[in-house]
Amino acid sequence: MTEYIEFRLAAKQNPKTQVWNVVSKKRGDIIGVIKWDGRWRQYTFFPATKTTWSHDCLVDVIVFLQKLKEKAKPRSQRENPNKGN
Repeated sequence: MTEYIEFRLAAKQNPKTQVWNVVSKKRGDIIGVIKWDGRWRQYTFFPATKTTWSHDCLVDVIVFLQKLKEKAKPRSQRENPNKGN
């Protein structure tokens, strides 16, 4: 977990990929969403309108996205990272 935000699975999910709400720990508001973007072929962050993000909170989002990216890799790539390069 992070100091100011947390990542919670959204109540409504996509059939193939997960949707995560980015929630303010202080107020409990949903301040963004992380979900799969087919055009980018990876999880991406969608901040809520009129939200302001500090460097530290953005780093927390990046770290979370990196973890999702690693989990989304095919098993063969996770076990052998040089395969396919």
